[in-house]
Amino acid sequence: IKSINNNSDFENAIKYAIDYCPENNIVSVDFTETIINGTWTIPYFFDDSEKTASYTGYSFVFKSDKSVVGTKGAITETGTWESTIQNNVREFTITFNSELLSKLNSNWKLFEFNNSQIRLREVSNGTNYLYFQKKY
Repeated sequence: IKSINNNSDFENAIKYAIDYCPENNIVSVDFTETIINGTWTIPYFFDDSEKTASYTGYSFVFKSDKSVVGTKGAITETGTWESTIQNNVREFTITFNSELLSKLNSNWKLFEFNNSQIRLREVSNGTNYLYFQKKY
């Protein structure tokens, strides 16, 4: 039993339970089939601070050949994506080269997804979040 003394301890306990609870890692929706189906936007991006506004207007298409295309108006950039399972947790890596989109480059851990949203987080000194939402 672990004692929880503050909000940070509480949040970390919840994250640990989500990441290591076997029921949360067995889902009927296939992640790869989900992400390559449709166009995605970024409704939330937190990297040391809230940075969502920098990605407003961008659309992302993840392709089965592991390429990803980010588009905003006449701007188009192609990057790559990779998804693996490490210690029963799905990891998701994005790689772009431009100054703005490379800020999304990280070894993210999936903590929630369905057919219309994907929620990723990365824990180092703090916790960063990247959410994708299906564009309709």
